[in-house]
Parts: sequence; C-alpha cells; structure tokens
Amino acid sequence: MKKFGSCNSIFKGDDGFDIMTVETDISFGLFFFKIIGLADRMMQESRFRISSALRNSGFGTPQRRNEKVTVSLLPAHQKKASISSDLAIATSYLIASRQISDFPNETLIIGQIGLDGSISADEDMAHIIDMGIEHGITDFVFPNSEKRIAELRPRADIRIARISMLADIDKIEFENIPADDSVPQHADSAPIAFGIDSLDGIDFHKRAMMIAIAGMHPILLSGIPGTGKSALARCATELMPDLTPEQAADVRVPYGHAGIPRANQHTPPMRTPHHQISRTGMLGGSQNRHVGELALADHGLLVLDELCEFKRSTIESLREVFDQRGAHIRKKNEQFFLPFRGLIIATTNLCPCGLTGGEDDRACRCSRPRIRTYQARLSNPMLDRFHIKTIFYLHEKDRSPQPDSGQGSAVAPMAGSFMRRSVLEAREIQRSRNGDEGFIPNAYLSMDKIRRLGISPEAIAAAEYSEKASLSSHRLITNSFRIARTIADLAGSEQIEKPHILEAFQYAKTSPF
Repeated sequence: MKKFGSCNSIFKGDDGFDIMTVETDISFGLFFFKIIGLADRMMQESRFRISSALRNSGFGTPQRRNEKVTVSLLPAHQKKASISSDLAIATSYLIASRQISDFPNETLIIGQIGLDGSISADEDMAHIIDMGIEHGITDFVFPNSEKRIAELRPRADIRIARISMLADIDKIEFENIPADDSVPQHADSAPIAFGIDSLDGIDFHKRAMMIAIAGMHPILLSGIPGTGKSALARCATELMPDLTPEQAADVRVPYGHAGIPRANQHTPPMRTPHHQISRTGMLGGSQNRHVGELALADHGLLVLDELCEFKRSTIESLREVFDQRGAHIRKKNEQFFLPFRGLIIATTNLCPCGLTGGEDDRACRCSRPRIRTYQARLSNPMLDRFHIKTIFYLHEKDRSPQPDSGQGSAVAPMAGSFMRRSVLEAREIQRSRNGDEGFIPNAYLSMDKIRRLGISPEAIAAAEYSEKASLSSHRLITNSFRIARTIADLAGSEQIEKPHILEAFQYAKTSPF
C-alpha cells in the first residue's frame, strides 16, 4: 500500500531563495531512497544525514523498514540547492510512513539535520516568513535559536514552532511570535554618539550632506585627499532615518537571495563597492541572476568612493538610476525593472595623484593627458545628475565658500544630533505633503509640483537672473529648485524663498573639473 506525505521548505535557485514543496511517496519493496526535482549534490547527500538522524532519534529508517522512498521537490523544472531542507524531507518521510501525524495547516519547515538529530539553520527567518506569507503559509517550524527568534517582530497572523532535536518533531507546539521587551523595536531615535561630530572644519559640507539626505539628492564630494570626503560619506548612515517595517521587508528580499546576513534589520543598508566592480556586479542580472550592489543598497546608501577610478561603463550604467529611481536589467532571457529608492553618494579626487586643487598645483605629478583621461570617466551628463556637488580644500576654513541662506546656518557648528533631527523633520514634511502617495523625495519632484508648493517672486527672479548669467541647462535649473525645496523644508518655510534658491545654486553649479 502506498503512503504519501508533503510539507514546504526553501531552496536556492537561479533567482535566490524561494519556496518549494517536498512530497514523499512510500511503497514496499526493494529498498531505495531517491530525491528527484533537479536537486544538487548537496541535497542528494541529505539522504545519508536523514537516515542516520532518523535511526539516532528512535524512528524507523527506510532501509530497516524495506521501503521504496521517492522524494519529489516542486517546482520540478528549477535547479535547487539547499542544506536547510533536511528537516522538511525527514518530516515528509515521517508523515508518509505514518510515524507522526500530519500538520493541520500548510507548514513551512526549515532546518539542517546533524547525524545525531540536532537541528540548526543560518537563514534569515524574517525573510523566510515574508516568502511564506506570499504563498499563503501561516505556520512555520524553525530551529530553536533565541537570537534568531528575537530578531522577529511580534505578529498575530502567523504561528511558529521551535525544535532542537528531530526526536521532538511530534511534540512541537505552534505559538505566535512573543514580544520581547528587552529587544528595542523600530523607532526613529537618534544614536547616542555621532562619528560625524569628530569631523571638524567642514560644516559647509556637512550641511550639504544633510540637505542631500533630507531630500534624497545624489551628492558628489570632490577635492584633494585627506580632507574628509570619504569620512563624511561613511558617516552619512548616522543621519538616515530607521527603516519602516515595509522598507525593512523590501531590504530583506535581496539580502535573503544573496545569503548575506544583516545584524540590524531596522538600520538602512550601506554598500561601498570596490572601484573594480563590473556593470553586472553593480546592477545585477546576467545568466546566473546575480544580486547587484544596487539591489543591496535599496532604501539605504550606495557610496561610490573614488568615483573616477570606476570603469566608465559602470558609471554610465547608473544613468537610468538617477532619472527613474531604478534600472532595467536582463535576467537570462527576461527583462526586469530593479527599483532603487536609496541615495547615491560619490567621492573623487581631481586627478589620479589627487594633488590638483591643493595649495600648490605644481606638486601634482600627473601629465595633462592623464588628467583629461581620468576626468573623462565622469561625463558631463553624469556630472549634471549629481544634484549637489562640493569641493574640499586643504584649509577649509579659509577657502570654503559659505552658503547665503540668510540664516547663518553654515556658520553655526553642525552637530550630528541636530542634523539627524532636521532630516527626520524634513522627511516627515515630505511624507505628509504627499498624502496617500507616501514618501516621494524632493529629488524626484516635477517642476509643476514644485510651483504648486510655492515659490516667492524674489526666488523666481533670482533663478531667472542666474539662468541667463551662467547659461544653465534645464536639468541644472530643475535640480536647483528641488534642492531649494529641501532647504525650505529644513527651514520650516511654506514656499521657496530667495536665500533658499541662492544656496541651492551654489551646490548645483559647482563643478570639480
């Protein structure tokens, strides 16, 4: 008489982790244990782990019971790799052989089995729960890891059961995720200490960074080495608001597919790819459906340190990202739109040796052709797409220009706590202004929307004069008004005033080359 059992688990395929159904069919006859469904060698070897674990846990094994066991992994047409499906395969066999009762609801089971029957797993449980809910699964069986369970936020729509040994599979009890008061929940609270406070003498650039983060404006920091460009870029994550639950769920997807753990689920991600990265490494895609840096930096920061050291093809591949908040990429024979709702921060020297722009340009060791080749990697259209551009000087207090904001904002020290609080307030203004549409950064507002929000006649006159005097492009003018809208939000102003647009023009018109 045939016996049948099934449950759900996860596998890693071409698109990353996904849900699979484990079906087990048992009939009596000459013993064999076969796994079908394009399982890789690692999953095929699970037969030996499972047989030893069953015997050491007191259960009957297929060989001793003289059974013909066929395990089918669905969908059958996708290649599968996983070491966390051991427990699901073993459970499916125990259900089919009637050694334990079937689960009342559809259940997703995760766990790698040791030869002694111990259960372990390293996957991101929050990401697995999100995948299960998308497939209509509400019951989950996880290894008993206090650290992993503590990372999950309490929710009443799912139940989990924890297991340490295979011998306890018939004794597990499902419960809702408990709330742990010792684990801090998501909150937009400022950190106690700010690394950005240790950066002295660059308040002008700190304010530029605060404006960039508040309105999600791409920013380019240029200048000679040792002036704080990279340090300021890496401190930018301190000013970012914590992720909302919806944003955290979006971030978990690419990190889960890539198998990269995240220590804090509520902190915006920051990626700092090496300048030798390829176009595929940056955007993802290709035949193996690689997860790119762009996807990993979604809702966070993509820091491109030494931008002009990147290949020009890699830099140009980001052009669509600046305009459409994402990029179209190909995965095998299909095309997808990859959203990017983060902020791009770039730094660069002015020449390969970095000494151009210092107190004595004669110290530069680069020839003119070499400097032109170096600077040509960043085309003018790409340079225009950075809304905010600043240049770091060796003696910043003597040579750095001061924005004419009309409020002396760049003269007062820019403390990290003040900057983060200002960013949060400006973000809240933008979120409440868009209503049901949610948070739309000022960096992506149209000119029609900016006009409807309000521009004073003095600001319009100042913009028209500046446009005629410097023959500015349409893109530069639009970006200037977007920056000015953010400056107005930071100042608590209902409309864009003349000081706001004048300060915005300083950031937009600056060119490092």
